[in-house]
Amino acid sequence: LSVEDFDLFSRTVEAESDRSDNFEGRVLIAVVILNRVNDSSFPNTPRGVITESGQFEVYYTGTIWSTSRTTLSDLAIIEAYNRLESGEAPHVMYFNNTGYQYGEPYCYEGGNYFVTT
Repeated sequence: LSVEDFDLFSRTVEAESDRSDNFEGRVLIAVVILNRVNDSSFPNTPRGVITESGQFEVYYTGTIWSTSRTTLSDLAIIEAYNRLESGEAPHVMYFNNTGYQYGEPYCYEGGNYFVTT
């Protein structure tokens, strides 16, 4: 990833986590983005996934630009990559903060409900 793309990725993870102290929630947000990158139904880059219409509200509302990148979100992205490489990452594809609305429920973590397909 370029520095600019990593910055966008980290800001997105931070904004979507609502800036909680929950590291695992951040990791799962990053895993969702990376799982989408690896799925032919989505763009094949983190930037493409994040900026895809209707997917990440924090991008379209501009919240990510008022959210600073943090070490915790940076480390969450690295951990997500490591889990994917080792085969330990769940196949979570979606999350939201209002409840399980679609997909197979996986877990509630860091204020978000994560689902698999």
